[in-house]
This record gives sequence, structure tokens and C-alpha cells, in this order.
Amino acid sequence: MAHLALATMLPRGLAHAQKEYSVTLIGGDTVATPGPLTLSLTAFGEVEIGQALTRRDTRVNNDIYVSGTIGDAALGLKVRKGELTPGKNEDTEFLIDCYQCARSRTAIWSSLGGIASAAIDTSDELAQDLDHIARQSGVEIEMSIPNALLSAAAIVYVQADDVMLE
Repeated sequence: MAHLALATMLPRGLAHAQKEYSVTLIGGDTVATPGPLTLSLTAFGEVEIGQALTRRDTRVNNDIYVSGTIGDAALGLKVRKGELTPGKNEDTEFLIDCYQCARSRTAIWSSLGGIASAAIDTSDELAQDLDHIARQSGVEIEMSIPNALLSAAAIVYVQADDVMLE
């Protein structure tokens, strides 16, 4: 059943992303394996010289900004794996959708010129990704996580179990 779901979700998701972001899929490879699913992606693009936002240019006293909410996909995965008791139906569906269909925040990039000195996507884990920036920039980063960074669905789960923020 899982293979059938992936076989139908993956092409639809790729077609949607290609249309939404005006990109073209040039090639790819899928194979069967008895082990865990592994996907790989290589992307090519262009950016004007001196305009790329990397991880290494953060400076002391820079502010940290996050677009969107954090933790939704991770919570959606936990729900799918049966590690969390599902909450209200709409919260559960929202979190699972966040896990199954990542949404790019590419629209924000054009407005960051002259404001941001470094950037990273937080698809792995906010603390881990901030650590990548700190190491490459040679700075220490301190941040508390206000509820404003959490979706309403995530807040329901976090209030039930504070360990979720770790």
C-alpha cells in the first residue's frame, strides 16, 4: 500500500512543483529497494554575483527571521508513524499535509536584498540549521521560540507535550 501511495504521490507532487516554480525536470531514476526510501535531487540555477545568501555571513547582533511556522512537517511525520495521538481532525490533516507536501518559500527571496546577510531553509530542524549558520559564520546564536513561530495545529501538540520543542 505504501509503495502504491508513493507511486501516485511522487509524480503528482513533482508535476505541481514544476508548474508552480517554473522549473523543468530533466531526468531521474527510481528503483525498488528492500531498505528505506532514498530520494536525491540536484538543482541548477543562477544568481547575480554578490547576491547569493549563504550560511556564512551572519554577524554578531543580527536578528533572526523565520518565514512561516516551524515543526509542522516533523509533527505530521510523528502522527503518520503513530508516535503521536491524533488531535482534532483538521489539525492532524494540516500537519500530515505539511509533512507530505513541502512548500517552498521562494517568494520571500526577492524581498531579502539588503536586509538579510545569511539564510538557510529549516527543513531539518531549526536548532540544527541555526547551528550550521553559527559554525560557518563563526558566531554564537541564541534564540527562544515564541509561540508565534508555531502553527495553531502545532501549538495543540506542544501544549500537550513540552518535549516537542526539543
